[in-house]
Amino acid sequence: MGVKAEESGNGSGLEKVLDRFMGRVSSRQVDGFRASFGEWTWQDYLADVFQRPSVHLRTAFQLMRDAIAYFGFEEQNDRLTGKTFRHYRIFDDPFMNHENRVIGQDLLLNSKLVDYVEAAARESQIERGIFVIGPPGTGKSNVVKNVINCLKQYTNTKEGIVATVAFLFDARVNLRKGPFGFTNDGLPAHYVGPVQKKHDEGKYDEGVHTVVCAKRDHPLLLLPKQDRQDLVSAIQLHRLLVKDEVPERVKSRLVGLDVVYAQRKTDVRVRELWARRIGSVAKKFGVFPDLFMPRKLLIQEPCTNCKNVMRALHIMYTKSGLDVNEDMFSLILRNHVEVRRVQFANDVAGIAEVKAKDPNTQTREVLSGDSEERLLDMFPDLKWRQYLGAVVKANRGAIYYNEVFLLDSLLSLFGLIQDQRETVAPGIQEDCDAMVIGDSNVPPYQRASDNTLLSRPLMERSHRIMMGYLTQRSHEEGIYKNIVARIGKTKRFEPHTHEMITLFAVATRLNKPSDAQYKSNSLLMSRVFEKEFALPADTDKFVRKLDPMKKARLLDGDLSPFSANEQALARNEIFVTMLRREYEDEAMDGMSPRHVQDFYGRLSNTTRSTISAFDFFEILRDMLDKRTVTPSDAPEQERQVFGIEHPTRDKDVYKNPDILYGFIQMEFARVTQGEVEIALTSYSRESVVLWLKKYFEHAIAYVQNRQLFNPITHAHEPPNESVMADTERLLDMPVGKGTREALVQQYGSESIEAQKCKRVQRPLEEVFAREVTVLQRGLYKQKKEYVRFSNLKDALNSLNTEEADWSQKRESDSPEMKKCRDLVYEMTKIGYSPNVARRIVLMHHEKKTIDL
Repeated sequence: MGVKAEESGNGSGLEKVLDRFMGRVSSRQVDGFRASFGEWTWQDYLADVFQRPSVHLRTAFQLMRDAIAYFGFEEQNDRLTGKTFRHYRIFDDPFMNHENRVIGQDLLLNSKLVDYVEAAARESQIERGIFVIGPPGTGKSNVVKNVINCLKQYTNTKEGIVATVAFLFDARVNLRKGPFGFTNDGLPAHYVGPVQKKHDEGKYDEGVHTVVCAKRDHPLLLLPKQDRQDLVSAIQLHRLLVKDEVPERVKSRLVGLDVVYAQRKTDVRVRELWARRIGSVAKKFGVFPDLFMPRKLLIQEPCTNCKNVMRALHIMYTKSGLDVNEDMFSLILRNHVEVRRVQFANDVAGIAEVKAKDPNTQTREVLSGDSEERLLDMFPDLKWRQYLGAVVKANRGAIYYNEVFLLDSLLSLFGLIQDQRETVAPGIQEDCDAMVIGDSNVPPYQRASDNTLLSRPLMERSHRIMMGYLTQRSHEEGIYKNIVARIGKTKRFEPHTHEMITLFAVATRLNKPSDAQYKSNSLLMSRVFEKEFALPADTDKFVRKLDPMKKARLLDGDLSPFSANEQALARNEIFVTMLRREYEDEAMDGMSPRHVQDFYGRLSNTTRSTISAFDFFEILRDMLDKRTVTPSDAPEQERQVFGIEHPTRDKDVYKNPDILYGFIQMEFARVTQGEVEIALTSYSRESVVLWLKKYFEHAIAYVQNRQLFNPITHAHEPPNESVMADTERLLDMPVGKGTREALVQQYGSESIEAQKCKRVQRPLEEVFAREVTVLQRGLYKQKKEYVRFSNLKDALNSLNTEEADWSQKRESDSPEMKKCRDLVYEMTKIGYSPNVARRIVLMHHEKKTIDL
């Protein structure tokens, strides 16, 4: 109604509003398009270089460094050490809807990949090829794909500008006659419009013909090398002359020095004095933080075609006979050179992907400029080169080699990495600026390492990232999050099902810890860091007692299976450092995540509506009997892991899946035992944690010799001795001052460590996880006299677990049956289904792990 009224009163009011709106939108679009994807004249480009040198003066590694930083990072806490680390968002794959997400490899990627790219960008590290190596299923390809996609997306942003050269030629004259580059009036050519088609007579319509550099070289490579060196000094001089903090007397001296340089710019001594004096003043007044001229931009040469075109233009200007008052080189750059932006994309520019033993991608591909035939028509004597090879296509970007060590031309690849030059045609080598990155499985890498011709180049010209499987259960569980969500729509997972599956997978990847190895590592680190790295006492005993399940829990930061003394040792910074060093040498074999996906696939095909750990045990036992599940895809590793050819390996609990199967069942019994005991006593974990908090409240007041405020009596009273003594008896600890001081000191040291590492202090139930469990069991033992009954097994077997019947209390039921119903009901509060709850209690009854 309102729109019609406006139209009737104003005639075309809505149209005017829409016209104004579309006018604003279109103007913004045009401005944004020009700012992001526009074309610059040579003068405008140099002006932008002076304004944003850090954007324009960078190589492929610097571009990658800026791309990673552009998408940002998040601060996260390490579950093992509690310290913070950076999680870079590019490894979450925000580009492809998280399809190639990398989980749990942050510490490795930060130290081996991001830090290396940063060091190579600063030129404090030699640029080498980056090769990600590891067994199948570790996420190698995902890491490389995220890096490549990061470059693609970044070069589409305003900050990710990558510019190249385009040559402009006036098409309004017959270039076969008369001086090239000038109109019929003898005036210099200008950009007047789009490219027009060629007439049959050999003439061109009005417009400008454009030829873009086939290699997409850096525009500044058109400058002579000495002028490139002087560019940074010129930018510093420009900033110094406009900076208010610089005294006028200093500015006048700099201007005088610039005049001398302009008069005698060919004098090497004047050049050195000019650069050194300006550099020292710029450093003093801090105008150079973003100024860095990479060595590549100082020594590299433009491509053959760009040099030939510049030479032909110079010859044509010289033969024209026109009286040119300004420098010939500058005139050519102003009238015939345009700077254009390059957006990276596969098979177009900046990014090249090469797959091993794929003839379609390994064959050399012809790369040439736009409309080179017309350029040859303009310059009949011009030597135009057709560039060959994917490396030239990826100039100033990245080239990705899939299964790099299966290539037939590895020596050529190492030569490219070493010299930054590529043979693009017989007898022609071109400078190339490309970041080489690839992935490989372990066997091809081992064969390349054993090859006498490749071993030395491999060690000297590659930066290798050994990427193993995950050893933290919580990270491993994150890999299958999507699978679980998909199955969960039709199936219900019982508690601890995912935990047991991922725990078994992680345990197959671990190596048996050696106390001798810990001692040797501590001595090595003492020599390297020139300070003593002394391990705590009883470390060797603790290490020898670590079974696979405990070690897997320890790596995940879960200290519930350990005693108080063992927890203190596990939190020791030096011990954690040794554990990290040991991790670098393991997880290179074991169960692949692809095999774990098979578990979930088979579980989803079961007829049951709920899936429990018992179902996982049945499938695992069946797969172990048939030897269809292996901790590795490599046959030689499979034989070693299963002990097929090495019977003595059956004693190695870390590498024998049959023994690990028994360990995982024992771990499930350990986890569920406390839950059954809680169900028998109806003590929830929350109530036990409140009990422990109350104990600490009184114990702290006792140690500090102060009184507590009683909210009931509104009076200050001394700590309750009975509360503290009863708790210490339940914890099976000596009653008295020593126990209270030790626990309070442990809680205080955890608070100090949290402040030191700048992280949030862990909750009390996490710091004292073992004490909470012991307190639960102590309460169970205290109350078990009230829950003891006979014939438990018969009562549980006769219990109807149908949802409509089991929860109803029937008067005709025996006391044992009623108590069984209560027990199953309490287990369902934790999340179990009635049937699985009954099976768990029966399991503990048969194993006699619970005293009833």
